[in-house]
Amino acid sequence: FSVENDVPFFNLVDSLKEYFKELHMIEIFFSARFRFIEKDSGIDLLDKIFEGIDTMHDFMDAMYSEIGEKCPLCEELRSKITRIKTLKGDKNFYCDIDYVYYPEKEKFERGVKIAAFFEHEFNRGEKKHSLEFFKLLKGGSLYEKFVLLHTFIGVTDLMPTIMTVYQDNSYELDSFNSNIKTTLYRKINDTAKKILIHEVKEVFVMITYVQISYTDKLITMTSKERLEKSTNEFLAFMKVDSNLNEEEYLFDGKYINQNNYVAYMMKNGKKDKLVMGSNNMKPIIEAFKKCRKGKNNLAT
Repeated sequence: FSVENDVPFFNLVDSLKEYFKELHMIEIFFSARFRFIEKDSGIDLLDKIFEGIDTMHDFMDAMYSEIGEKCPLCEELRSKITRIKTLKGDKNFYCDIDYVYYPEKEKFERGVKIAAFFEHEFNRGEKKHSLEFFKLLKGGSLYEKFVLLHTFIGVTDLMPTIMTVYQDNSYELDSFNSNIKTTLYRKINDTAKKILIHEVKEVFVMITYVQISYTDKLITMTSKERLEKSTNEFLAFMKVDSNLNEEEYLFDGKYINQNNYVAYMMKNGKKDKLVMGSNNMKPIIEAFKKCRKGKNNLAT
């Protein structure tokens, strides 16, 4: 869209419906990604806006420090600036909108999502953390510590989490949730894109899978309808690294609150190949393969 070449929103929706109808699927998961780019220059206007917000915030801090007095109008302005500034934590959170479309009903469903952020991610927009914290935990690999930190809670109802570890021994932790599966698919694909751009060492993913007794009707059900037929839950942990090594843990929800069971699974339950998570992790695996292929080509 542009000021000179605008398209009525309803025309866009109708074109999507026509496109989705040709796929002949029960449900289609897709995301709408909004970006505000200045024509010709390619500058992200939202980044410029946040730079201005940061400047205003710093000015208010300096003014308060210098003058040492407060007034109702300044407090109101400061509150508004701070409220907008918190959005900087992850602009993708509100610029990437996830949907499901049901062709038979001609119905769009917009996902409701939540995410967890560290305080400095809001204040400075930084997402990377040092691995020093994990060094304080005794025993096991970084991946095993990641698993233990989550199984220690003793439940399967946890926010899906993706941990991206970089070659410089820093990491990003992305914990999120949504009422539709599209969000998970987008997060997995966004992680795969990071691998192609940055020096990523390994990726860990934690999600909950449900167990459903098979019937022929399952094929015609939507994912939410199938979810209602679930009989049990499993907490799954998957790992893929830059050398294409794979690891996986799977914990039965019926026993995950029992310490003896968790300890036994940590010792004996690790698989050296992705089983449950092989499909969901495929974009990440393919991204690591492309990076290895690119490095091999450079070496020759």
